[in-house]
Amino acid sequence: MFKIGTSILAIGAAVAVVLLTAGCDQLTTEGDNFTLTVNYDIPSDELDYLLGETWRISIWEDIGDELPLFEIAGVVQNGSGTATFEEVPTGIYHITVTIGDEEGDDDGFLAWGGIDIAISADRSISIQEHWWQWVESIAIGVRGIPDGNDGELIVYGLFADGGNLMDFHDRENFIMGGAGVVYGNTALIAMHPIDEDSTFELADGTYDLIILVDHDGTPEDYDHIDLDTIEIFMPYDIGEPYWISDYVYDANAEGNEVQVLDGDFSDMIGITGAVDCSQWVSGTGDIYLVSFEENPFDPGEETPYSLIAIEQPGEYALPVFPGFSGYLAGVWDANGNGLEGEAEDEGGPDEGDYLGIYGTLETPEVITCENSTLTEIDFAIDIPFNDTLLGGE
Repeated sequence: MFKIGTSILAIGAAVAVVLLTAGCDQLTTEGDNFTLTVNYDIPSDELDYLLGETWRISIWEDIGDELPLFEIAGVVQNGSGTATFEEVPTGIYHITVTIGDEEGDDDGFLAWGGIDIAISADRSISIQEHWWQWVESIAIGVRGIPDGNDGELIVYGLFADGGNLMDFHDRENFIMGGAGVVYGNTALIAMHPIDEDSTFELADGTYDLIILVDHDGTPEDYDHIDLDTIEIFMPYDIGEPYWISDYVYDANAEGNEVQVLDGDFSDMIGITGAVDCSQWVSGTGDIYLVSFEENPFDPGEETPYSLIAIEQPGEYALPVFPGFSGYLAGVWDANGNGLEGEAEDEGGPDEGDYLGIYGTLETPEVITCENSTLTEIDFAIDIPFNDTLLGGE
């Protein structure tokens, strides 16, 4: 039985695995047999870990089966490998390619995955060097990714039930994240804990899951998200396909290590427009566009809903989810010291920065996004910061 260890292990372990998972509900074996060739290139920065390790390519009717239908094994001797299955019946299969000990308790492994891989003619699958990912815990398979996204980065965030899925800096609610690559309108994505040194195990329960095709991201963006800084991490862009779902985890349930989910993707919407800053000086800090569900200038109501940064005044595109209703503000980091704020655990503007809000400071306008992007939401950032603003007394 192919399994992924349930404990979370440190990134950078000395064992790696490649997964090609093709989820299927029922095996079809009618018709002729065909040849399947699997090629893989090992990431160059992981090769030293993998030399001499056992690679194993297996074809499964179901990823939870006790034994695979077909399997070929060998030893890693260089940075690439090939295996050929000569007589594979017509069907839709799971395929796993592992390097090292996928049952090990002390080592993670690398992975790449796809779902519903059909064999109806001779075919080959080539795993590119940048398609791999570390598997340290459980993984998510997803179907239904829209056409035109093969080879694109696909990412996910797992949040506590009811958490803000836009806030990747929320240590209490953002629990796990990761990235994979779309293959054949499907993907397998390994789950990673936020703390790379964590021994965290996912507790039984229901979580909020968001999966997004990130057209302009890179795998390195998702290696580790530093929640101890105010560095902006916003993977969403307007127009990118995303899907939100409940994710139910039960450590004792059969097949809990890899749940294959049927996605129903939509395009991200948001708020677009332009910001002006009459005091702007080139070479200073970024301009931040921030949405809030409550008036950010009311005491205690400065928690952001979504946030992006642009390098200078001009056009912006801020993502929000359908049904958002709230306020839009801006901050120019005029003193160039980032959004550090005065408290260690909070980020925000400080002395020398400038603020703005859509509407007026006395009467900010409420913005509502139903099911489409709002356009021409223009405003100015020209209010000098003082500590009575943005939730101050």
